[in-house]
Parts: sequence; C-alpha cells; structure tokens
Amino acid sequence: MRVAAAVVLGCLVGLLPATGRAAGQGSVLPLPNVERTREEVNRIRANMVGLVSGATGGVYAQIGYDLMRLLDDRDGGSLRVAANLGTGGVNNLDDLRNRPGVDFAIIQGDVVQAYGAEPRFEEFRQRLRYVSRLHTEYVHVIARRDIAARAGGTICALKGERVNAGGIRSGSALTVVNLFNRALGLGVVIDDSTSTQEGLDQLETGKVAAVIFVVGRGAPVFANDRTARRFAEGLEWLTIPATVLKDGCGAAPAIDVLAEQPYEAAQLTSRDYPQLIEAGGAVDTLGVPSVLVAYEFPSGPRADAGRTFIERFFQQAPDPRSGVGRAGGGFSSNWCGIDLALPVKGWARHKAAQAWLDAHPGAPTRIDCAAARPSFCSSNDALAAEWADRARTANPPLAPQSPQFLTEFMAFRQRECP
Repeated sequence: MRVAAAVVLGCLVGLLPATGRAAGQGSVLPLPNVERTREEVNRIRANMVGLVSGATGGVYAQIGYDLMRLLDDRDGGSLRVAANLGTGGVNNLDDLRNRPGVDFAIIQGDVVQAYGAEPRFEEFRQRLRYVSRLHTEYVHVIARRDIAARAGGTICALKGERVNAGGIRSGSALTVVNLFNRALGLGVVIDDSTSTQEGLDQLETGKVAAVIFVVGRGAPVFANDRTARRFAEGLEWLTIPATVLKDGCGAAPAIDVLAEQPYEAAQLTSRDYPQLIEAGGAVDTLGVPSVLVAYEFPSGPRADAGRTFIERFFQQAPDPRSGVGRAGGGFSSNWCGIDLALPVKGWARHKAAQAWLDAHPGAPTRIDCAAARPSFCSSNDALAAEWADRARTANPPLAPQSPQFLTEFMAFRQRECP
C-alpha cells in the first residue's frame, strides 16, 4: 500500500503548479488597504443594507451571517451587507421599523396575522413585505401531566391557563397570540418570564401549565438528560391535531387555520427527541416558516440598495457552484431544501422580489445541498492513500505500475474531489 501511495503521490506532485517558493521566503505581505476616497465612502454608504437576525448560536444568526458572506461586495462597493445580531420576535420587528440602517429582518411567518387585526398597525403592515420563506420552525408544547390529561392531550387543555412562551416579545408569544388566542379562543395568559429553560423550572413548581417554544427540530433545551428526567417525573407533550385546527376547542370553532394562515401540518418524531418520544412515535404539531422580510421603501437610495440585495439573493443563493448549498461552503444546513419562490400565506411579496421572479421564470429557486467533500480530499497524501487502498482491494487488484492504475486514479480524483 505504501508503494502504491508513493506512486500516486508522485503523480499528484507532477500535476501541481509551481509555487515560486524561493521568491516568497522572508517576504512580508502588504496590509490590505482600508483607506477609502470620499467617492468610495459615499458609494459604500449608498449601497449599504442592514439585516437583523437572531441571538448568537441560533439558526437566525447563522442565516444572517450566511447572507452577509454570500452577498457582501467589499471590494467593489456595489453592495455592503451588515448582519446584526438580534433577539427575534417583536424585537426584530421593532428594529426593522425603528432602528437606523436596518432594511431586512428574519422573523416568523405568522407575524402579519398577529399584527394585522389592530388598525394602529395598518401602515406598518402595509409596508412589511416578505422576500422569501426560509427554514421551517415547529411549535413545541410541553405541559404538566395533569394538564395533558384534559381535552385528549391537545392544546385545547390550555384554555385560560398561564404559559411560558419566552416572554411577551418573543416569536413564540406571537404564535400564542395568533393561534392559541385569536384563532382558537383559548385565552392563554403569557407569563412575563423570558427563558424557555426557566419555563421548564416553572412547570415543576406549578407556576405555568405549559411551555410553548417555536423552534427548529431537536432543540437543545429539550434534547437533554435533564428534560428527559422531567418527562419521566410528570411532563407530557400536547398535540395540535388537524381536528382542532378545523373544529376548534369546543364552543368557539376555529377558522380554517391551515387554509388561511402560514402554518403547516407537521410532526415531531422519535428521531427529533429519542429521549422524549418513544421509538416510531410522533407528536402532531404545526410548522411555522421563518421569513426574510423587508420594510418596503417606495423610492430612494435605501430602496435601490434593497433591490440590489434581493436580486443578488435570488440569483446567487440557489447556484449549485457558489450558493449556500454548495459543498464545503460552511453554510447552515437549514438552507437545504428551501424553495425561495414558494409563497407564504397571509403575506404580500416585496415588489423587487416578485419582479425578479417574473423576469426569470425558468431560473432555479430551490436550494439543493451538495454532499460534503470526502475527508480524503483535504490533502494530496490522504487522497493518494485512499486511492491506493481502493486499488489494492479492487477486483481484480490494480498494480501500481500498470497504465490502468493511473488512468483509474485520474477518473477517481475527478469524480470524488472535483
């Protein structure tokens, strides 16, 4: 095997370009220039857009950072993207409406419904437009066992109860207002605490009847031994079945939630929470799409920069060679499978986004993630060793000095490590 690897490595070295090694020894790279002319500074400021995402370590923050990496044109100055951390929910809306320099935000898809019923928010609602849907989040409802014994273990058991939803300014609280109270008439009271972990503590003391958290599958706050112990001692999932969404919770029938609002029937399974859901089991719930939104300016420099951001986003994000789904790009896996062209119920799309889609009817809009490059592609030594091992175990084995050995190696290299 060592002989075969040495043969392959020798061939690899012959394929590599000369590097001018001596010329680089002892040289000092010049510092990149950060001095800008007045003209350059003005261009940067005119083409700047701000995006508010989420807290450090969360999916929103990763998506925001990915958008900055993908679209920022630092050298040319034609588009500069400032990705700002946020705290989600109402706070992201507040930043989008009132914080200087914020043009885009990532929020939950049921925000329009939550704010749409109050006339004082009409102007804001009319200017709030979605660019595209993003990843899906899921409604997690965990209750005390005595609560779960009511109403068939559905969310109807929460009528008039106090719950933890991460604080009144959270995205989960918006879902409680819109779905639990406005659509289903449950009159749920949102506790003023701000932590889901705190909510799990409150379940043990009886301060709240349930914890409601809208978050991606496999949320760490639930996927741990401590929460598993709490389930064993007296917690249960509450379900959101289709019958509740259609028929309501008793006296006040619900509107047709799935038809009229941006919710999607979904399930949490034992693959998501093997310690909390028995093997092969599932919990009926709802998916809530997260959405990239903008405050739509009618005209002016901010409208122009926002349009540039949107056009490049639709053009670049789905590109299999340079977009957010490419192998080895370091982008969040939450991009995988997103179709940027899909509508979001209850929302009007941003004019610039709709104009791009209308002008490019055949353009790809789905983000398909390529498989990561194999680890043996990381170095010539590893690549040579991998091929030597495969050649040795081939049927029949390939002799290192044979012409077929090198021919097959070149095909392997191109196929596995393009």
